[in-house]
Amino acid sequence: MSEIPGSVIAGRYEVLRVHPGGMGVVSIVRDRETGERYAAKSIREDLRADVRIRRRFGREVETWIGLGRHENVVEALFTVEDGGVLRLFLEAVDGTTLAELLASEPRLCLPAAVDLAGQFALGLRHAHESPSGGVIHRDVKPANLFVTRDRVGKVSDFGIARMRTAALETTAEGIGAGTPLYVSPEQLKGVRALDGRTDVYSFGAVLFEMLTGELPLRAESLESQIYLVLRRDPAAPRDLNPAVPRELSDLVLACLAKSPADRPDGFRPILESLVRIRESLPEDAAASCPSCGFASSRPPGPCPVCGGTTGEPAPFVPRFADEALEGEPEVVPARLSVPDVVVEPAVARVGEKITVRVALRNRGTVAARQVEVPRVAPDRDVFPLLGPDEVWRGEVPPTPAGRTFDVSYSFVPLREGTYDMPASTLRYHG
Repeated sequence: MSEIPGSVIAGRYEVLRVHPGGMGVVSIVRDRETGERYAAKSIREDLRADVRIRRRFGREVETWIGLGRHENVVEALFTVEDGGVLRLFLEAVDGTTLAELLASEPRLCLPAAVDLAGQFALGLRHAHESPSGGVIHRDVKPANLFVTRDRVGKVSDFGIARMRTAALETTAEGIGAGTPLYVSPEQLKGVRALDGRTDVYSFGAVLFEMLTGELPLRAESLESQIYLVLRRDPAAPRDLNPAVPRELSDLVLACLAKSPADRPDGFRPILESLVRIRESLPEDAAASCPSCGFASSRPPGPCPVCGGTTGEPAPFVPRFADEALEGEPEVVPARLSVPDVVVEPAVARVGEKITVRVALRNRGTVAARQVEVPRVAPDRDVFPLLGPDEVWRGEVPPTPAGRTFDVSYSFVPLREGTYDMPASTLRYHG
């Protein structure tokens, strides 16, 4: 079926808005049963017959779901197949892209720029260090970075990590899509053995733009753009914006080094530098939005983040916290308000990889994970799908502090090779 506003996916998800992309389409949908909203991503209709593209999209689904849940990553929740079309359901971000934010506020004030950069770096660090084996994004740019209405920065669109090679698509459409303006020199050269430092370069290009209102290198043609990225060094950010501290300017230039060996080795050292820089920034107040706390570099007016109004200058309150830098990447637990849990899907075949979601009947998905249905001995009637170390855990806010829940479940044979998952277990701990 074609995605058009008013159509319904799988008899349940009503399409509200449609956003076509290069190879895919993203539809904002509403679950008619729960009222929950999602962003449903699928292959563009005219490309769905291409087996190669379908295979690549399948890898994107597996990659994105494998990242799990993190505050600074747009979460992949579950998949739905309807009419032979596979769709990946993502959290629907209530906010704006960084590209849209920069269009209205080309040069962010220093506290806001450093705070958002820290949150994007946390999301990218989580992807690089994820239990699924680490994911290199390869397409970090403002259009793939979101800012929610309460100023949470989120990394999105992990499609190119598995859907395309690292080589640049040398077409006019490619430069129009923006990728050559942010990709690393090695990515432009078509190097396939990329590591996380290609994302470090792109992050540096994005931060350069946030601080200066300009791209580090910009040409009128694709050929000239490639030449500049491969041969020319960008100006120092503080040369374009004297308010940028030297340490921050030097960090951006280090991220934009031509050789990966000269860049920071991952996002942990970048985050450590951003914490020091944030603490050294002058406490100059900026026009602040009382609704979301966004600090604007412009006079009081419409807030580009939440749609409110920036008012009188006020101290900036950062969102990215020092404790998030310690130990393993922070993973946000599922939060439930009603102890009424259902586990989906209901039926799966032996050996297949499926996306299992745990949902509240009236709240929608609270957790999701991709698992493989195990092969079992013929004499077993019931077997657990998840082991004891793979049980979801979370907090129930309305109950007294310290009460938590575990969710576990089993599959029961229906017929040879097919299993039903009829029940889940909810256990509280006081």
